[in-house]
Amino acid sequence: MTDYQKKSLTLTGAVAMGTGVMIGAGIFALTGQIAVLAGPSFPWVFAVAAVVTGFSAYSYVKLSNAFDCTTASTRMTMIRNGLMCLR
Repeated sequence: MTDYQKKSLTLTGAVAMGTGVMIGAGIFALTGQIAVLAGPSFPWVFAVAAVVTGFSAYSYVKLSNAFDCTTASTRMTMIRNGLMCLR
């Protein structure tokens, strides 16, 4: 193995780097912008966002329990729009 191949980025490394960049840009950069906008009340804003996210996660759990298939949200949307009958 040459020195160039030892220092090259593998597929696993590229996927890990891409995932890290998406998480870093999506979570940490957005959190920083919200912290600037919220000012000193940032901990309260963060807590409110956590509660809202918890309600959203809870609704998805209840939806997945209502339909025993992997496409529960798609089925619910189709039923509500009249594209599918409830079976």
